Amino acid sequence: MQRGRTSKYRFGFRGFCTLRAGGQFRSCLLPSSPGFSGILGYRSRPHKTLRPSAKGKIERFFLSVRQRFLSTLDYEGLTLDSLNQSFLAWLERDYNSRPHSGIGMSPIDMYMSRSSSLKMLDDPSILDPIFLRREIRKVRHDSTISVQNHLFELPPALIRKRVEGRFGPDDLSEVLIYDGGMEVARTKPVNLHENARVKREKPALRLSELDAEEE
Repeated sequence: MQRGRTSKYRFGFRGFCTLRAGGQFRSCLLPSSPGFSGILGYRSRPHKTLRPSAKGKIERFFLSVRQRFLSTLDYEGLTLDSLNQSFLAWLERDYNSRPHSGIGMSPIDMYMSRSSSLKMLDDPSILDPIFLRREIRKVRHDSTISVQNHLFELPPALIRKRVEGRFGPDDLSEVLIYDGGMEVARTKPVNLHENARVKREKPALRLSELDAEEE
């Protein structure tokens, strides 16, 4: 996703994105999500099923990756970060810059020849909320939720509610809390040592609500 966000910063985007139709290729972080369609006017265009010819371009790309990139790697001591950096460098210096027989020019030249249909971002920061991971959590009776084995404390008014937490895939320093599609709080990981000394007002709890919840 970081690569996708970087490409939108640098090269802009068109009004649609072609995706594989399988469920494993769908995600709330992909262009089919409400964030893309609502903020950017983006729409997804899935491939039709049982149409292998429609996927010819991407399958040919995968073949080029295997033959011209993966075959040249030294796998000893290779890390994921170094692999990503090497792949990005190969895309820019080799794949996107070399003429392709099918289009008669390089991919980057073909892309820029249609620059009139590209949308550039005046404020790239509007993409940041779109690429946040989203997970649903039920707020516990102690006014906390757990996200990737980290505790976060929420306002007592959200106890027993189901809320949506949004956070960076690699950053849990802050979680945005949404209720009914609206941001209602921003929370940071609980400091267990300081948390033990804090006195809180206990919200009124009715037995009828607990009985109904157990049922």
